[in-house]
Amino acid sequence: MDVGQMQKRLLDYMNSLLKEGILDSQFAQLQQLQDESNPDFVAEVVNLFFTDSENLINDLSNALYKIPSFSSFPFPFTVLSSVLFVLV
Repeated sequence: MDVGQMQKRLLDYMNSLLKEGILDSQFAQLQQLQDESNPDFVAEVVNLFFTDSENLINDLSNALYKIPSFSSFPFPFTVLSSVLFVLV
């Protein structure tokens, strides 16, 4: 497979991800920020997002694990809210 075919497949794949709602306009904005001086910008940002998301999900899991039951009070809504806000 030549480079042109690979680029077309990538473009088709990204278009399908946009149609499915997996990617959105923010991804397109990221692509616009990428240039020859930083050709891996999008990949770096996506990797940072996944790394940060993994850490936040672990923090959320740890916070929930420390609660003996969901009916216990006071429930740490502020912790959950701040973690979930960053993920969304």
